[in-house]
Amino acid sequence: MIPAPDLNRLIDKSHEGKWAAISADHKRLVAVSDDLLALEREVRDQAVTVFKVMPSDVGYAPMTETHRSL
Repeated sequence: MIPAPDLNRLIDKSHEGKWAAISADHKRLVAVSDDLLALEREVRDQAVTVFKVMPSDVGYAPMTETHRSL
């Protein structure tokens, strides 16, 4: 199992509710944006991990509902 990176030194309250991209080694915040597509354009072909920064008082990541034709 790979230990979870400590993002506390990279992410703060100002990033909550935004999309973030961190370097593959989890040591650097590469970009932050309100819009996922804008973030993807900014990081282009860089090796990054992209995620939505949840509010600090939320203990879970909300699920999204998907619909599939069977």
